[in-house]
Amino acid sequence: MKRFVLMAAFMVAAILPIVAQENGNAAATELPKPEYTYCEIIGTSSGVFGPKVKVVLDFGQTLVKEIVDESGKTIKFESMTDVANYMARFGWDVVQTYALTYDNNKREYHFLLKKKYISNEDITLGIITRAQYKQMKRAGK
Repeated sequence: MKRFVLMAAFMVAAILPIVAQENGNAAATELPKPEYTYCEIIGTSSGVFGPKVKVVLDFGQTLVKEIVDESGKTIKFESMTDVANYMARFGWDVVQTYALTYDNNKREYHFLLKKKYISNEDITLGIITRAQYKQMKRAGK
């Protein structure tokens, strides 16, 4: 009898974590929509009178290294403020900024932005990458 009770206890102990894990995964897929979505602008420049700021937009799972306008021309930014103003046109607000300086006077700027979350498609609304522009051209838009 003791063996039976001990065997039953082991089986329950083995099955319980599996059931809990399945319930946890189900809860993860039903997470509420976030109030905000975030983006980090990473800009680099070298020297005091160096070239314009080179920008990378980090949307979390998507990195945008080149932004183009409606005609496919690369948008060049004069400063990080210029980038922040560009992003503000699409509903982004600056939350935090900081800068790092490396060897040979190379600077790296970080701007954290937030935007009211509407949908996943809305996150990059208005921001056209080189690849997206090429797709639009092929599609005849």
